[in-house]
Amino acid sequence: MTLSQEQANTAWVQFNTVFEQIGLSDHYDMDALKTELLSSPCSITEDMGTAYKGALLMHINMCMALAQRISKMISGSCPIDETSLLKVCCIMHLSKRFMYEENENEWEIKN
Repeated sequence: MTLSQEQANTAWVQFNTVFEQIGLSDHYDMDALKTELLSSPCSITEDMGTAYKGALLMHINMCMALAQRISKMISGSCPIDETSLLKVCCIMHLSKRFMYEENENEWEIKN
């Protein structure tokens, strides 16, 4: 799988919007981060479904969307700071952009 340019741009805008809202954009070189996230996979084999460039960005966006929903669902019974939850969800995955190297071996990718 690959992201189209439109999908990549949409994913970046979604990420960047939340990233700015939670106050993390001042701590990163956003141009470098965009390049890194748009080229980062989120796993190493195809059976995981996320071994393509840009998958990490998609994964982070999904995690942050889930964190927002969870925060709203439990807000009445377990007050939680949504901004803190989003920061944790985002930061814990950002290090993964350095975790994987591109693999050209088709057999390893498919198995």
